Amino acid sequence: LRNCLQRLRPRTLDILRKTYEDGKSSAEVGQETGLSAENVRQQLRRSRDEVRNCLGAGRQKGEDWKHAQIHE
Repeated sequence: LRNCLQRLRPRTLDILRKTYEDGKSSAEVGQETGLSAENVRQQLRRSRDEVRNCLGAGRQKGEDWKHAQIHE
């Protein structure tokens, strides 16, 4: 999982962290990043798709994604 998250753009990773680690709403994240709440939600959808695809590729390679650490 860590490898997949590291592949995301810094801005996208920041949006994910603010949403999932800090528990902020799309509106709050939008205010902090200068994006609309809808754009934040769109970024979240895209980034989840990217991570899901990356994890799927890792499973095909036999990587241990189930036990990956989210935080370093």
